[in-house]
Amino acid sequence: MSKIMLIICFAIGCVSNPAQDRTGVSFKQFENIYETYKENDGRALPFVRMHIEEARRKNHIKELLNAYENGVFFSPKGQDKLLYADSAVAAARTTKDADLISRAYLGKGIVYYFTFKKYQPALNEYLKANEYSGSIKDPYLQYKILYHLGTVKSYLGYYEEALEHFRPCLTFFEANLTQKEHPNDIYNNTRGYLNTLHQMVVCYQHLEQWVAADSLTARGEALLNRRQGFDEEKGYLYKCRGLSEFRKENYSSAVELLTLSNRLLSTSDDFAWMALNDFYIGKSYFQLNKKDMALEYFRKVDSSFIRHRFILPELRENYEVLISFYKEKRKPVEELYYTRQLLKADEFLASDFSYLAARVYKEYDTKTLREEKFRLENAGRSKSRFILLISVTGGLIIIFLLYRYQKARKITEKYRLLLKRRETASGEIMVIPPKERVAARKYGYSEEVTNEILEKLRKFEEKKEFTAKGLTLRKLADKLGTNTPYLSFVINDFKGMHFNTYLKELRITYITNLLCTEKKYLNYTIEGLAEECGIASRQNFSDHFYEINGLRPKDFIDRRKKELRTGD
Repeated sequence: MSKIMLIICFAIGCVSNPAQDRTGVSFKQFENIYETYKENDGRALPFVRMHIEEARRKNHIKELLNAYENGVFFSPKGQDKLLYADSAVAAARTTKDADLISRAYLGKGIVYYFTFKKYQPALNEYLKANEYSGSIKDPYLQYKILYHLGTVKSYLGYYEEALEHFRPCLTFFEANLTQKEHPNDIYNNTRGYLNTLHQMVVCYQHLEQWVAADSLTARGEALLNRRQGFDEEKGYLYKCRGLSEFRKENYSSAVELLTLSNRLLSTSDDFAWMALNDFYIGKSYFQLNKKDMALEYFRKVDSSFIRHRFILPELRENYEVLISFYKEKRKPVEELYYTRQLLKADEFLASDFSYLAARVYKEYDTKTLREEKFRLENAGRSKSRFILLISVTGGLIIIFLLYRYQKARKITEKYRLLLKRRETASGEIMVIPPKERVAARKYGYSEEVTNEILEKLRKFEEKKEFTAKGLTLRKLADKLGTNTPYLSFVINDFKGMHFNTYLKELRITYITNLLCTEKKYLNYTIEGLAEECGIASRQNFSDHFYEINGLRPKDFIDRRKKELRTGD
């Protein structure tokens, strides 16, 4: 029967039998009508309102909850979805049924998460849903809650912990893909499987475990080749493939895949992932030397942030790229604007991260620990000792994880900045052009002698003679055949620094280059590295390295080793 005929028959039935008790039949008729509409199609809402009225008239709470959930599904406006979700929670709570209450809270959380990208209120609703997890009978619902808690941990950057949530979810959904159940159950499990795959790929890509990420992406695509529909899920997997192509420096392919992903995701308006796609399309065009096109996509990311007041942590780099670009182009107005936008993004991320990190550990992980506490008490353990242990351990874990995350993030940023600086540096401390020098001093030194000393300094740097231990200004002056005042003047005026700073810069730049180009030096002790470049003590070497490079030598070496491992 066609869609129009089905609706006409439904309407005739409602008019011709207004007083007939149609319990069961009428509700099935509503479901038949809903099957003719797609998500966010507001034309289904008149039938939703009739469904609500019928369920209220018959005091059928479960059908009323079903009607509210359909209202969430078909409403094109976010605020209407939220109103229906609130009504679903209120209806579910009257039933005292753990499954229904948990499902309603989860549904409200999903509206916050997917429609508004408001992670804080979404987490609140997920945690309320999880409070009933011990009494839930529906395993699909249990794993759905576990999945959504995993998405919050992934957003926070706790990728290993998020994967611990996603792995059992993937196993559950996969086991229910081929069972001969109701088509709706198969559809829901397929979506659960594909969305879990996507979130796991996101985690593996952030962990730079690209083989695992690509393998899961291929699994998802293999399933989609056998199933009709699921455009949104296809969009997520195209995004994953596009990022993989970008990493492989296949930039044209990355642009094609990410553009296709955006086209598929636009129907559901998943603006967060679309903004990420725009950013990597921009970066790809930048690498292809199509900077005008790249800037267009970078600006799209900013427009998304302005419109939705939301940004993913990895999109912070979008503003760094724009600031650097306009700084290089000497456009202070644009540079100032994007600097302000970066500050706003940092403010948003700081607020979101601190709130979510505190709640996800205090209210979710601590709940799990409380269940463990209950079991231990039944085994005869002391309640007071257990509470003290859990409180102290939980607090230390939270502090440690937050500290480790922030420290690792700062080290990574400084490491990347150092590598960028190395790319543009020659490895030598260059002579400052006359027009850039401080006002000339009149010591009566001849230009001929000055140039001679500069040439000797160049050879001194080229032969790496600065690695000699115990080198002083006097010793170097004697070696170069001049006196200390003249040598000091030349280094100050033509190198732009004092002798000690000059020597320090040469030694640290030299050892940094060795660490970047020759793997064997990554296995040296700090003392060995200090000796290699002529610095007398381990502490002085560490302090000088930090002063010039912005991070300690141990942190640099650890980050470099990790990069080489993932690169292999």
